[in-house]
Amino acid sequence: MNIKKLTTTNLKDKKAISLTAYRALFIAKLLISAPKSTEEILKAFSKDKFLSKFCHKDTLTNSINSLRKVGFVIDKPKPSNNFKFVLKQTPFKLKISQDQAELLNIMRESLFYSNNYKLLFKINSTYQKITDLTYCPQNPEILEHSNHLKTIDPTLLNDILEICKDKATAKIIYKSPINGNEELIIKAEKVVFENKKLYLWLYSFKYKTPAYFRIDKISSIQRYSQKEKEEYNLSTTVKYQLKGNAAQTFIPLENEIIIEKLIDTITIKAEVINTFNFFQRIIAFTDECTILEPQDLKDEYLNFVDSILGEYDNAEE
Repeated sequence: MNIKKLTTTNLKDKKAISLTAYRALFIAKLLISAPKSTEEILKAFSKDKFLSKFCHKDTLTNSINSLRKVGFVIDKPKPSNNFKFVLKQTPFKLKISQDQAELLNIMRESLFYSNNYKLLFKINSTYQKITDLTYCPQNPEILEHSNHLKTIDPTLLNDILEICKDKATAKIIYKSPINGNEELIIKAEKVVFENKKLYLWLYSFKYKTPAYFRIDKISSIQRYSQKEKEEYNLSTTVKYQLKGNAAQTFIPLENEIIIEKLIDTITIKAEVINTFNFFQRIIAFTDECTILEPQDLKDEYLNFVDSILGEYDNAEE
């Protein structure tokens, strides 16, 4: 019989049950539903036909300690939890094998290639509930190992998404790999998910350039009321041409459109924020790709290709 059934069964004879055990399970049921204060638990006692005569703090303390002895982890009331008993863990867990846990991780890993980070957060929430209800003796933290988004605060991410929705100016604290924590005024553009990381595309007024910041390195963000009058372009409009097999098999990304299609060539217009990612994309088209404009990006790409060829030459020597 589970806790809910036991504490709601219509028993007429008090002698038919152990009141000590019943009281402990009654408290467990309350705490599983939500954190409770001493007053809330005693009030629930007063409404129960078996416990109405046990509305004492000492009785409650003894029952809480009994639950702790059998494996319940219960935080005591304190200012940080609004002076409530908080149930952190129960001994009622389902045992799973390492193979079963690894299969769950493989399923989650496959979703990283969908670039649907909102779905991943929902999956992670589900996996957290699975973790709370199960244990793996060989590797207790195995379901946490593949959670690549666990360092991102969902509340912070929601704030970032709201600011991006308005394309608003904001002030952020960003942990730069070079300068440490920096306070920056930025223009937020959008959130993207690449290589198992979440990034914020933005324009930095301090550095006067578009940038691509990892969200797990942003510790805070808030709207910035002072208007920035500086003109800027977050993206660069690029036109490039494909021919041969590259043209026939081309599938445009969301930032690309085909503006001309001939028998053996196509011309694409792309809005590019991260030039390195763009170069990585088009280099796969080899000599079937030609950047048409702008000239400065074309020159930068040629230098990029030359640097790669130079690395190969050095490796052969």
